[in-house]
Amino acid sequence: MDGLLADIWSEVLLIDATAISVTKNFFELGGTSLKILKVKNIIFEKLNLEASLADFFHHNTIEKFAKYIGVIEWLSVDKG
Repeated sequence: MDGLLADIWSEVLLIDATAISVTKNFFELGGTSLKILKVKNIIFEKLNLEASLADFFHHNTIEKFAKYIGVIEWLSVDKG
């Protein structure tokens, strides 16, 4: 799987990006509130996008979050 959010999740969760499905819940992959803060900071650095912690809880898959932030066209992710 290719895509910016998958790469970020991979970095923070310490798992291979190919193991991350765009429909898999962040918390089911080992995510925690502290790891959300890391993801939040990286997204701000790379996309200059500020998201709240609540945004991550409500949009807890790559698919949902990408749609929420409106950058789905920037990603080349597969639903695999």
